[in-house]
Amino acid sequence: MKRGARTVESNKDKEIKYTANLYDKMKEMVWVKGNCDPWYADAKGNVTALWPWTCTAYWWKTRKLDVSAFEFK
Repeated sequence: MKRGARTVESNKDKEIKYTANLYDKMKEMVWVKGNCDPWYADAKGNVTALWPWTCTAYWWKTRKLDVSAFEFK
């Protein structure tokens, strides 16, 4: 609202980098590495419904909005 934006979109470069990092980390997790065919994996085997880091990491990551990760229009 302070920016007068009517829409907010993710910065595509940052979104791609974040998603690649997420998929890379997920490869180490039991849902992928354990070959357990989870119900929350997509057709390509990508698990996107889970957070692969700790709850504390989630808290730190979501504490403040990284405005550079978004495009305000």
